[in-house]
Amino acid sequence: MSFIWSEAYSLHIKEIDSQHRRWVELIGGLNQAIVAGRTEQDLVSIFDKIFDFTKLHFATEEKYFKEFGYEAADEHCAAHRAFIGRLNKLQDEVHENNKFQISLELAAMLEMWVAEHVLKADKKYEKCFHEHGLN
Repeated sequence: MSFIWSEAYSLHIKEIDSQHRRWVELIGGLNQAIVAGRTEQDLVSIFDKIFDFTKLHFATEEKYFKEFGYEAADEHCAAHRAFIGRLNKLQDEVHENNKFQISLELAAMLEMWVAEHVLKADKKYEKCFHEHGLN
């Protein structure tokens, strides 16, 4: 199980692409930690970093949605809120139950969600951001 950056994920927007790359690195790090048999404490720490970074990344996108008047912002932000809700639930489970199983679930879910979200939802705002000079 390995999640790596692909140019297919690029929006040609430096700040967003940098954040997407970091997201992929964090998820890849979780996968590597699981395979390496790292401690539960390590897995929880990595999860917490992913969760915090996800919130930071969504805040960045949403700031530009508002600034640029992105027409699909409501739908996109609703997807963000739903995903954060899922992560909140997982975070509760990670801190209370079997971290290893939850982390495997988290890694697979994150990979799928991030790849699909970037390739579909985020690609939709690419033109808007470029038209407002964000490259």
